[in-house]
Amino acid sequence: MAFLQSKLSDIYGLVQFLFQRRVNELADRERFAIVLVIAPNVAWLNQHGWPAYYTVMDLFATYGLCPNQRRDNNSRCLFYFRGVYELFKVRDAIRNNMLAPTAFGVPLSCRTNCNPTVQMEPIGEAWILSKISTYDAGRDDHFFMI
Repeated sequence: MAFLQSKLSDIYGLVQFLFQRRVNELADRERFAIVLVIAPNVAWLNQHGWPAYYTVMDLFATYGLCPNQRRDNNSRCLFYFRGVYELFKVRDAIRNNMLAPTAFGVPLSCRTNCNPTVQMEPIGEAWILSKISTYDAGRDDHFFMI
């Protein structure tokens, strides 16, 4: 865990690290078209802590699945989806039903106009990997925004 925390300052390094560590897991999950990679936000962790972070990651891993099923193979950072629709359906359900209200923050451009009691920092950065012929990645800056 200490190694992962030291990588938080370098998001690109974190994504590369995750791929190197999970390349076999990705190969085993060939049938999934979309992989969501969530990299923790240090400011959010300082405010809420690792146990709260894991609780939210467990929501992303299990929401809408049968009991004892997970979409992350217990990684709490790589989440496998059959398609974009399923990914955003899970994210929207967690956000709209207030299942993890502290996970979603306010965009920087809107923070000056916000009530100071509103959660400002998002839980992390979301990277969405899609597989067409090989995996391609892109960061979604609005994934954890209200």
